[in-house]
Amino acid sequence: MDTGVDLERIGRRTREAAIETFEIMIDGLALRAGPPGVADPPPPESEATAIVGFAGPYVGFVSVHGSADLARLLAARMLAADDETSIELEEVRDGFGEIANMVAGGLKTRCDEDGIAFEMSVPFVVMAPQPMHVYSAGSRAMAVVSGEVDGRPFQVCAALAPAARGRSAAPERPAA
Repeated sequence: MDTGVDLERIGRRTREAAIETFEIMIDGLALRAGPPGVADPPPPESEATAIVGFAGPYVGFVSVHGSADLARLLAARMLAADDETSIELEEVRDGFGEIANMVAGGLKTRCDEDGIAFEMSVPFVVMAPQPMHVYSAGSRAMAVVSGEVDGRPFQVCAALAPAARGRSAAPERPAA
């Protein structure tokens, strides 16, 4: 499927942004990130999913998927908690969302360098008691980076395409 962008390049850029983010957040834990690939939706099933949407001349999203244990571990590291069981569920959601926000911001910076511009939404986080798919029904082919943090698997997905011509992908502001 032709998305109007080089998904292999977006995959490499997504991997760079994910590694940079995870290395900042998980100092001292083992990180492994495989090579980027391209996949069709839906993204992987997971207990924790954080999504940051893109709008503007290019539209799409970055999503981070993992277990509830991974989300709790990353949030605990972010909050410098002594014990990952000591943080509340809302802190886990906020921390996991911030991880996705940092990966999306790293991808945005790299895409800006390539002349691909978009604005980012705030993160949206879903925590489920069992693995589930969370994605947009309009999702298209996406770049996927898989890996592990301290033996806990994660996936980062990125979908990006030019916005439809004749329609603004960003909401218009109401007249004052």
